[in-house]
Amino acid sequence: MDCSGLVRMAYLAQGRILPRDAWQQALQGEAVSVADLQVGDLIFFGNAKTRRVTHVGIYAGNGEYVHSSQMVRRNSLKNTSPLYLPLTILACRRVEGTLLADIVSKM
Repeated sequence: MDCSGLVRMAYLAQGRILPRDAWQQALQGEAVSVADLQVGDLIFFGNAKTRRVTHVGIYAGNGEYVHSSQMVRRNSLKNTSPLYLPLTILACRRVEGTLLADIVSKM
């Protein structure tokens, strides 16, 4: 399962249908800052120069996020963490009407 497929399935489990591709998902909900991330918010990564979204993850709390690239994994936004993955954040979005805390905690 790829990253946008993981996000789509997690939201679908909560009764919310999101588009299939990460760049389309980046148009959903409202923008939030990295400092204001809440569990279940979406983090979009990509090319800073072109602003092209190429990856998406679900914020899991404590500076960590869950994402998928052939396998589901947990990484950190904190460059001091051993789970840190140096990806460029392009945007963060909050899609209302979902309670992903339970799902994300099991990932």
